[in-house]
Amino acid sequence: MVRSVRRHLCIKGISMTTRTYALVMTVLSVIGLVAMLFAMSAIEKDRQAVAERKSAEFTAQQEILPVIGHVTDFQLQDQSGAMMKLADMDNKVWVVDFIFTSCPGVCPKMSRSMSTLQSDFADVDDVHFVSITVDPKRDSPEVLAAYAEKYDANHVRWHFLTGSEADIKKLSTEGFMIGFGDEMINHSSKFTLVDRKGNLRGFYTGTEPEEIDRLRADINTLRSM
Repeated sequence: MVRSVRRHLCIKGISMTTRTYALVMTVLSVIGLVAMLFAMSAIEKDRQAVAERKSAEFTAQQEILPVIGHVTDFQLQDQSGAMMKLADMDNKVWVVDFIFTSCPGVCPKMSRSMSTLQSDFADVDDVHFVSITVDPKRDSPEVLAAYAEKYDANHVRWHFLTGSEADIKKLSTEGFMIGFGDEMINHSSKFTLVDRKGNLRGFYTGTEPEEIDRLRADINTLRSM
């Protein structure tokens, strides 16, 4: 570069002393350094802008679906007889309800709503559904499996769970913040939305179409986070 600059100046008819040449090279170096600093500054500003935008988006999502609580650990048996625990739901968005198979009231409506949601998200692997019986004395894994078939439950993504009355009652009240009436079968018709980290994000009436629409939208929001 030194020779090319000197040759260029000589061609132009400029007589250059060593001192003048050094001055020119210094000026060129300073210009190059300033240009590089400007470029680095622009890159850093872009990086900060992206980080701030992502932070704002995350904050907005947190405000839309605030963390209500956290699911406590559990170990219950599913309709195939396998044991299931909280860690099995890591990195999944899931919806939970409490039902019992001989329920003559809201349970069939709730299960139909859950079946609809299962169909809506049939093409994704990260959305799961959990139905926990409040009548574990009658609802064995075999009984739950028969009930699951009535609603075309995909056993890989829709889990029907049973266990001891004490464990289920504790999980409902402490883990999902849903209570009972005088008896366990007097259960809530609420669906609970849980994020990938086991945080509670929302409650929805499982028999109301408008609530199911809201739940569907919130599932998609959590999937995008």
